[in-house]
Amino acid sequence: MRALLFLSLILSAPAVAAPIKVGWRFANTVQGYQHDNRVDVYVDGNKVLQSTVKSEAKPNKLKLDLKPGPHQVRFVNLALYDGNWEEHTVENDYSVDCIWEIDVPDVHPKSIDLVCDIDAEATYTLK
Repeated sequence: MRALLFLSLILSAPAVAAPIKVGWRFANTVQGYQHDNRVDVYVDGNKVLQSTVKSEAKPNKLKLDLKPGPHQVRFVNLALYDGNWEEHTVENDYSVDCIWEIDVPDVHPKSIDLVCDIDAEATYTLK
């Protein structure tokens, strides 16, 4: 009887997804223009995380916990310029928009790699 009760509790418990490893880096930066930066993470329109701060010269990472199911995830890179945080966008006089909007499927990836290439564009890879 106990085994049956235990099994029914396990089967009725909500599934918990493993954390997704998210890493990002900048490519083709110019020395002297490598700002401190961070990434704000939005899931289904709600801000859920803010990363640590590092120079654009160094890669950074965070762990993202998502509930089971598909989600729309938005990663927004912000640069610290003259004491103010601003989105790393062309509108703010940067050479490329460093914003990634990703539809994460039901089966979550183990990792998301974000690249902000100053000479090209922002790209990502799901693994």
